[in-house]
Amino acid sequence: MKKLSMLVLLATSAHATVAFAQSAGSCTELGALPATISQPGKYCLAKDFTLNSATIKAITIAANDVVLDCQGHTIRNAATSNAGTSEGIYAYARNAVTVRNCRVQGGFSNGISFMQDNAVNNKNYYITIEDNFVAGAYSHGIRAFGSALEIRNNRVYDIGGQANTYAFGIRVGGSTLASSFKFHLIHHNVVAGTNSPYNNAYGIYSENSVASLFWTNDVTGTTAGNPSFRSYAFRVGGTANTINDNHIVGPVQSNNIGIWAASTSSDCYDNNIRSPLPTTGCDASMGNY
Repeated sequence: MKKLSMLVLLATSAHATVAFAQSAGSCTELGALPATISQPGKYCLAKDFTLNSATIKAITIAANDVVLDCQGHTIRNAATSNAGTSEGIYAYARNAVTVRNCRVQGGFSNGISFMQDNAVNNKNYYITIEDNFVAGAYSHGIRAFGSALEIRNNRVYDIGGQANTYAFGIRVGGSTLASSFKFHLIHHNVVAGTNSPYNNAYGIYSENSVASLFWTNDVTGTTAGNPSFRSYAFRVGGTANTINDNHIVGPVQSNNIGIWAASTSSDCYDNNIRSPLPTTGCDASMGNY
């Protein structure tokens, strides 16, 4: 089903690289990709990059207290395999990290991905993912696990097609330990065209948020191509969450759900929903339209 036209294919090595160019004013430029950021600081891109690998991590953030500002430049993957593991921007167990103004396009498995071991206490926290454009990833547009996560003002388009699995526009989660906080702030994002031909499709998905806020997002065109599965504009796990003021347009297929929540302790209200099943599981008593 892919996706974006691939222009100017420049094959590059997939070997790990630590590539810092000279400091450019207030930031350190990444002069080549793949690159690993291993020290705190502000980093930026001064040009577009095109890679061609189904397994590459284009930028790995391996330090805390990092700001990555792509300054509107594009990281494009020309790979066409829908069974790869590639990541556009990747971090594992980090805190105080911001990723902004990045255009991550093409055949990555995951566009922007903050991972951790969810069986222990959260290691990702104070994470901000803002003002990015992610398009064409096969599995996840934006994926972030942890707490004190804010995902705002992103544009996520045309996600899906990873072999025999789900599709997620934006996915959040956290530690499965009962004592761990799982606060997520997801707002002012556009998620359009999340489509799985093999399994469920999710526009915005939470595994286990607690007292989190999902508001003022536009989610449209979330589709499960196989009628045996479902598509969800929102699927919000956990308790005491608020889902409000979102604009949701789903397909007309009966397997489409606007908002699904795991508990009636979560409120869903003042949402504009066009879906065969507007809400289920949440407290919608304050009304949607």
